[in-house]
Amino acid sequence: MDKFQSDAKPVVMYTTRFCPFCTAAKRLFEEKEISFETVDLTGEANFREELYNLTGGRTVPQILIHGTPVGGYKELTRLAETGILEKLLPETAPLSGK
Repeated sequence: MDKFQSDAKPVVMYTTRFCPFCTAAKRLFEEKEISFETVDLTGEANFREELYNLTGGRTVPQILIHGTPVGGYKELTRLAETGILEKLLPETAPLSGK
């Protein structure tokens, strides 16, 4: 399977094993109960070039929502803080009264 052609879930996050920002992004998704697919690029030769071609970024994490690159952890937190994340993923928005 080509690691750069994954679309099994609405959220795909490209990571490496020892990336603290990747861990923080995973935690944010888990806290918001947002399902995501992790693609671990640890040990992949020259992954930064392919990642750049796919997302426009060379660092991890790189996050795609419905196939659209949204950036890394900093951008993800901005989306979460402004309520845009829930608008991009309406299926994960909390139910009223919950």
